[in-house]
Amino acid sequence: MTSLREISVGGPLLFPSNAALRRMGYGKEEATAHGFRAIASTLLNECGKWHPDAIERQLAHIENNDVRRA
Repeated sequence: MTSLREISVGGPLLFPSNAALRRMGYGKEEATAHGFRAIASTLLNECGKWHPDAIERQLAHIENNDVRRA
């Protein structure tokens, strides 16, 4: 089993870019870091345990483009 430290290459972020996903064997059409972020946001918001603003702050996704941000 691969540890998170091995995947993150010792950095503070698990997925600082899509490179970690590629090293795990996922192709560009299969998985993206943004896709994981979107899944996390959806699941955390649906469970109702946390305030939506807190979820977005923790995911630290700041998008300047209004369409992409939505």
